Amino acid sequence: GARFDVYFEGAVSGTKLSGTVKGGDYLHVRADGRFQLHIHAEITTDDGKKIALAADGVALGEPPVLQLRENVTLTTSAPEHSWVNTIQVWGTGTVDVSKGEVRIKGYAA
Repeated sequence: GARFDVYFEGAVSGTKLSGTVKGGDYLHVRADGRFQLHIHAEITTDDGKKIALAADGVALGEPPVLQLRENVTLTTSAPEHSWVNTIQVWGTGTVDVSKGEVRIKGYAA
């Protein structure tokens, strides 16, 4: 297998949370072809607060477009966003490696 450090940044938008995200995925491509995700990032909300994002998961399929399945945890010390500390987020989406484009939608429980 092989490991790749993939830096990313982009927009975060939702009904209760919006801002920008910057981080890295310590992607492990196993010898059997499985893509394992190990993500650490920081969300900066539109009101300037910080939320830490940690996620793991898999990327499935054949390049250039892979299907993403993620398990996401969010944490913050900002009182106005403390509701993120108590939820678990599952994300599904795609990554188009030829375009460098990731689209993922999170579902909270």
